[in-house]
Amino acid sequence: MEEHTKNNSREYYNKIRELEVSKLSSEEIAARFIYLNKAGFNGLYRVNKSGIFNVPWEQRQNLKIYDEDNFSNLKKYLSNSKGSFYSEDYKKILSQAKEGDFIFVDPPYDGDNTFNSYSVNKFEEKDQVELAHILNELTKKKVKWILCNYDTNLIQNLYKDNTKILLSAKRYISSKPDNRKNSFKEAFYFNYDIKNPKKVIEKHEYFSTIFSTNKTLESYVDWEKVKRWTNKHKINLSILNCLLGLNNKKEIFSMVHEIFANNHQSCFNSLEILIAKRDDDKKYLNMKDLQIKEYVLSTPEEIIEFINETKLYELFLKINNLNDYIFGVEVGMDTNARKNRSGKIMEYIIEQILNEKNIKYKMQFDIKKFNIQDVKVKRIDFVFNINNITYLVETSFYNGGGSKISETCNSYVNLSKKLKDKDIELIWVADGAGMKTIKNLIDEQWDNINIMNIHQFKNFLN
Repeated sequence: MEEHTKNNSREYYNKIRELEVSKLSSEEIAARFIYLNKAGFNGLYRVNKSGIFNVPWEQRQNLKIYDEDNFSNLKKYLSNSKGSFYSEDYKKILSQAKEGDFIFVDPPYDGDNTFNSYSVNKFEEKDQVELAHILNELTKKKVKWILCNYDTNLIQNLYKDNTKILLSAKRYISSKPDNRKNSFKEAFYFNYDIKNPKKVIEKHEYFSTIFSTNKTLESYVDWEKVKRWTNKHKINLSILNCLLGLNNKKEIFSMVHEIFANNHQSCFNSLEILIAKRDDDKKYLNMKDLQIKEYVLSTPEEIIEFINETKLYELFLKINNLNDYIFGVEVGMDTNARKNRSGKIMEYIIEQILNEKNIKYKMQFDIKKFNIQDVKVKRIDFVFNINNITYLVETSFYNGGGSKISETCNSYVNLSKKLKDKDIELIWVADGAGMKTIKNLIDEQWDNINIMNIHQFKNFLN
């Protein structure tokens, strides 16, 4: 597979695709299959009438056809497993099922526009009927099974006596998982009763429609904030522009004395922002005597030392306008605030949804007004009323995992319990891939807290 990755090209792909499998070792067959699947168009598996794999090459940079850690973990798991792999006709496998066995059945899907060219013999309507008959016989033998398929008229009719739930599915085949989209509802049929199917559907919908990011293009820079900070230094920078366009350090230091002589020394209060510094800490390690010192900017000599040690003179010799430079510095410093804007973006999204639905609401509501005691939550993001029910909404977005998510979840569970006695309902609109790291906790607390993602919250208000 390393060899395949290194040599990947249209010509190489076609060469590997045309190899006669009968002349390859089992390892070579496996590596070839994985490579063709990853390098082929859209991750598709398809054969022609002769049973020959015929998917064309897809040009893609930085092709990664396998993950070494994942392979290692699979090896450990399969080595310790009591399971077995078979490549057999499904009828032969199912004929061995007995009472107490459990079977998951994933046939080629039914439908007029459904792809089923995985082999020379396509899986057609008569095959769907035969499969349903076999599963019906297994039910009589007390074998439990689940079948997934499109919810077509044929499938509905074949499994009308079975339990069914519909779940959102990502089905556009793609070698890149992020490119797969939610496109339709997938039907799951069971030959046994499902405990609380509504809960199963809600949890699946929650995790299958989570956003991978809530960043919008306008969230990258808060231009109004940048403008405010830049304007604070506008006058000072206009004077400090006198330090630009000079020929060397000596001329720069001479100009520092001249600025002082003309009583404009206050402009040097803006020197720190030139090195992207906004805090009050003025301590530094002096490299000459290895002593901790504190700098001040009150005399020409102190200013010159600051410019010299920070090498700001290099900047003065290279640029033409400090106002433009500081605007760029402020844009850069604002990127540090992006992670703090994630929560604000969530509030903005929920606010937009509420406005779209013409729902009157209050923001940053003091929880004490509900006479709630002993809770960590002090302010609620949103409060509104629908059909005489008061809803409190808290918003969160997590890109990654961490203990904070669990702590937040538990605090909202605690708040939800205290609100139930007051006929007030808390909704936690929590989104982001980080929520998947606490799946077990969410499963455990699902009945104790009304948790939704952005999609579900919008649907809730419909």
